[in-house]
Amino acid sequence: VGEVRKAARSGAVADSAEPMAASGAAPAASGAAAAPAPAQPSPLEARSYPGCLGESRRVLERDAAGRVVRRVRTGSYQGTPLRVEEWFGPDGRLARARVEAMGRRVDAGPGLMEPFPGLTLAATAQEADAAPPRCAP
Repeated sequence: VGEVRKAARSGAVADSAEPMAASGAAPAASGAAAAPAPAQPSPLEARSYPGCLGESRRVLERDAAGRVVRRVRTGSYQGTPLRVEEWFGPDGRLARARVEAMGRRVDAGPGLMEPFPGLTLAATAQEADAAPPRCAP
């Protein structure tokens, strides 16, 4: 304990000693390492689907609780670049969406679940998380 105080006065470990004090954790007297902090869900999760034209890439954005709040799909639709962004509300239902395909941009959502023929949106975040890639162009 004396070494930590001495080093803290010199500034050498002041930064590392403060977080322990703020968290209420006592310094380990036996030399045992402190337990690592629990892993937080990554806010972005990217998935690639090689050979899948309709959805070659998917990015899921999660909140601190691990719930999907946004999904972005990219690929092609009828030979043109495709980008689908879906935002989900706190209740997990689709709040709004933006679809870019065939040189057009369409704002969609619960009232418009199929902005282009055969191109549907996820009704819920759970569906967006679990859905297989949509490979048909």
